[in-house]
Amino acid sequence: MNEDVQHKLNALFATYRQSLPGKIETLREEWTALLKEWDKARLIDFHRNVHSLCGSAGTYGYTELGKAARALEVYLKSLLERPDPLSLNEQREIEQLLKYLELILTDCIAETPSPGPVKVAKKPQESLVYSLSNSDSLAEELKKNLEESDLKLLKITQAVSLKDMIEKKIPAAILIDLDSLREKETEFLTDFLSQFKRSIPLFCLARQGDILTRLRAIRLGSTDFYQKPLDPFLLAKKLIQITIGQPREPYRILIIDDSISVAEYYTLILKEAGMEARFITNPLALIESIEDFQPDLLLMDIYMPECTGLELAVLLRQEPQYTGIPIVFLSSEGDRVKQLSALNLGGDDFLLKPVEPQDLIHVLTSRAKRARVLGSLMVKDSFTGLYNHTNIIQRLENEVSRAQRNKRPLSFAMLDIDHFKLINDNFGHPVGDQVIRKIAILLQNSFRRSDIIGRYGGEEFAVVLPEVQQAHAIRICDNFRHQVSQLQFEADNHHFVVTLSVGIACCPPLKEVQPLINAADKALYIAKHNGRNQVVAFNESIDSL
Repeated sequence: MNEDVQHKLNALFATYRQSLPGKIETLREEWTALLKEWDKARLIDFHRNVHSLCGSAGTYGYTELGKAARALEVYLKSLLERPDPLSLNEQREIEQLLKYLELILTDCIAETPSPGPVKVAKKPQESLVYSLSNSDSLAEELKKNLEESDLKLLKITQAVSLKDMIEKKIPAAILIDLDSLREKETEFLTDFLSQFKRSIPLFCLARQGDILTRLRAIRLGSTDFYQKPLDPFLLAKKLIQITIGQPREPYRILIIDDSISVAEYYTLILKEAGMEARFITNPLALIESIEDFQPDLLLMDIYMPECTGLELAVLLRQEPQYTGIPIVFLSSEGDRVKQLSALNLGGDDFLLKPVEPQDLIHVLTSRAKRARVLGSLMVKDSFTGLYNHTNIIQRLENEVSRAQRNKRPLSFAMLDIDHFKLINDNFGHPVGDQVIRKIAILLQNSFRRSDIIGRYGGEEFAVVLPEVQQAHAIRICDNFRHQVSQLQFEADNHHFVVTLSVGIACCPPLKEVQPLINAADKALYIAKHNGRNQVVAFNESIDSL
């Protein structure tokens, strides 16, 4: 674990330990007030605070305190639906449970639980892809499409050789052509690869796509299956995507929990796991936070002041723009009926506090990844894998709104392939397609994870660069322009290069989306007019043209 993260976790644990006497004292004060004057609303608040202690105590390693709090919480919950004041027997029972909680606290103060390590999956040491196949043409096509990535393809023709290579160096991924395997080789590899428990991405290819062939691939341990004939570009793109260890943009997780100590703990854990995590303790700020943060997933408690997590789930599922955001409830609610009700009202999963960090990371990664895959089917350009025109504009609108609210800079770049019509005319549209796809891959590998890249149309691309001022945007785009000019293309035994023209506009000074697009387009026009293969940023002199 990162030393800085470990230090922050240690500080959180120390702060929580110091806060425990105050938490128990608050419960005692609330109970005393209830005894003096019955108030149903106060009982609800009392229950919620006990419930919060259940989750936070376990999270910070105070298991016995968490159990004692749960016993009190369960008893209180059984009384919440009753409008009448508590009977003397009920008051005595609550008093005994609260005293036991205070007694346990004395022992807890002497304890010093420490945070355990958070294991984060590491990238392979070698950016190798092992390809077990007899097809030379497939290997060559894949090598061409992987040129602009860090991956190197190594062709292997024997199952035994693949085993030997894996034992020497664990690859980033494995590619197996099932048509090249005999039955005994399949059995041999199935047995050998089982030890890795699908930790190495395994791609299987075959002419047939029937269920028996698919099952054969699954038993080998495949994570993806492609039926021949296949598009080498799409396979290369998936290889790049699945082997980079983290998604291009880190998964964004929004935590909604009224317990600051719990929210801070899980925020730190998720950040250490490579996610972008944020928390709010006021559930009424949820919609505003979603608009600002654009989360991939919501991690939500059930019992909170002002409104419950269940009510928030219903609200979100009533709004079409939020129906695709996964909701994972994280609560100390142990009642299975309540848990199922939470799922029925719009939740996608339910985790019981305390949850092991690795279990939490696994569930959230799986849910967020699945949501992105489903979302990408609607928002991505199928040809390049970049955002399509509609959605790059939508993302630009979101980022401009965010930049305006936070008073932060933003740059928008439009990139156009020079003389693209001549490429199609001279070499044919398939070669033009190859140029577009290669530049698309280079775009994804060259810009930051936080940058948003789309295919604006035809041979034109768009990039949204949050937190980037004009001078920096010019340097970034000019560096990319230079990279493109170094690419080598081949068609009909002729080698050729391509160039890019780029137009940039910034917010501020521009404050709205359409003027920003128009300004970038004008700057792009000037770049074309002045000789192409250059970067031009919008300014007042261009505006007057």
